[in-house]
Amino acid sequence: MFCTYCGAANPDDASFCSTCGKSMTVPPVKASPQQEVPKPAPIPSASEASKDTSPPPQNVITTAPNPAVVMRKGKRLRAAFGWIVILFILFILWYPLRNGGSICEAAKNEIVQQVPYAVEILAARHPVKVGILRSALNEEGMIDKVAQEYVRTSMISQQNPNKFVCYLTYYIVVFIKDNVRNAQADWLEKQLNLK
Repeated sequence: MFCTYCGAANPDDASFCSTCGKSMTVPPVKASPQQEVPKPAPIPSASEASKDTSPPPQNVITTAPNPAVVMRKGKRLRAAFGWIVILFILFILWYPLRNGGSICEAAKNEIVQQVPYAVEILAARHPVKVGILRSALNEEGMIDKVAQEYVRTSMISQQNPNKFVCYLTYYIVVFIKDNVRNAQADWLEKQLNLK
């Protein structure tokens, strides 16, 4: 064994150099931060770059979402959508009945409420004849009441439809009032022989 300081030969089990007296044990060399320089990654060739088999960077989380969490979110969304649909259907079923009575009565009332507008359409079509009718009844609103009663009695004389038809009729009248009013004006025009 040779001394690391003076280079003199010493026995293998010697702790100190017989020439210079310095310790023969070599302390471990600590690397300074400047010596820990990372090696640059090799630049891949064009063929290797196209394959791109390198692992993802260490700081990127590549864990898949937990299936149980995804299922819970899906169930919550379906439940919320289900409640919205149920509330919408309940509102559709309740709205015509808010004033009391049956759905068929609500549908009839909605049809009768359109009669004054139908009479105004008739007055625009036949101003003289409707004017004579109004003067004969001594009141402008009286013809509306007579027409409303006429429409109501004609509906009562017809066969009572089922609830589904009544709901359908109610919402048809609500959403296409202009068509219903024109149809009533045509019907009244025919019944009163105004042509």
